[in-house]
Amino acid sequence: MKIRDKLHKIDIVDKDATIKSISYILHNDTPDVLIVVDNNRVAGIVTDSDLIMKVKQSDLNSETLKVKDIMTPNVISIEIDKKVSEAIDMMVEHSIQKLLVTQDGAPVGILYGEDILELDEEKWKEIVFNQTIDEVYKLLVLEPNSEIASVMDTVQDMDRFTNMESKVEFDLFVYQQGLVRVAYFYLKENRNKPLKEIKDYIKDNYSDLVVRYSQES
Repeated sequence: MKIRDKLHKIDIVDKDATIKSISYILHNDTPDVLIVVDNNRVAGIVTDSDLIMKVKQSDLNSETLKVKDIMTPNVISIEIDKKVSEAIDMMVEHSIQKLLVTQDGAPVGILYGEDILELDEEKWKEIVFNQTIDEVYKLLVLEPNSEIASVMDTVQDMDRFTNMESKVEFDLFVYQQGLVRVAYFYLKENRNKPLKEIKDYIKDNYSDLVVRYSQES
């Protein structure tokens, strides 16, 4: 399998575009990621997760809040002639599921984890683990009194598994539901621990924590 065979169309937006003008990505399966440019040069990336995590719902129609205010700079990318295995390794290293593909440095498309990570379920599971705990952590920092149901819904909105006919995706979807519950209650009990320590503990004790928090609500 080649990277070029799995490319998705790239959507580009200017850094000074309004949040209102890009809020449509919250309602699309794809595109749910935009490449941000400044004078025709890549300046950053913005995803549906950025809108969910960084923008209040009341500001989604804002004409003053700009894409540059929420974008992630220093975009991680891979050249189109690289191997799919290299793309998978980059996704694991950076805990991402959307990777910019370039040709001679110019953006040509987006590579989605769901299109290639099924080739390596364990690495996909590692990404889901890190990304999910990061998301729950950030949500609880933003809204410490969030209910578990709200956090669960938000995480699932950000990390949509689109092919439930795939056993791998279905298994990861179920795994993520359990992980959100474990991360939510463990983080509530251990607010002052460093995030890395939290991740290490959850990874080493996941099965016991699932049982421990199964009746919490």
